[in-house]
Amino acid sequence: MHDKPTSSTIAGERKHEHSTPGQETIDALAEDRRSRSKLDQCQVEAAIIGMLLNDEHQLPWTRVEVEWEMGVSAITTYDALVALRAAGLVHMYGELVIVSRAARRMDELEL
Repeated sequence: MHDKPTSSTIAGERKHEHSTPGQETIDALAEDRRSRSKLDQCQVEAAIIGMLLNDEHQLPWTRVEVEWEMGVSAITTYDALVALRAAGLVHMYGELVIVSRAARRMDELEL
């Protein structure tokens, strides 16, 4: 006979008292993937800000130009731009992307 795993609800998440063999390994790998994904996302955001702050290119960029220049997928580019917009570091007007004055000032202050 197999014991049926019991679960309880904690903060909206299902927690199983009995896990399947290897579940800890799967969970650890998933957490590692999420951590790397977050790091990768931060790296893309930093690269985009660096590119937008480049003094040689003062004109607005299009999202497609940013994507092409970064060499990452459209969704990765879009996610990074949305995160940067939420932080107040870029402005997006339709397909156009420009760096915010606040981001430019931080760059001038070398912060």
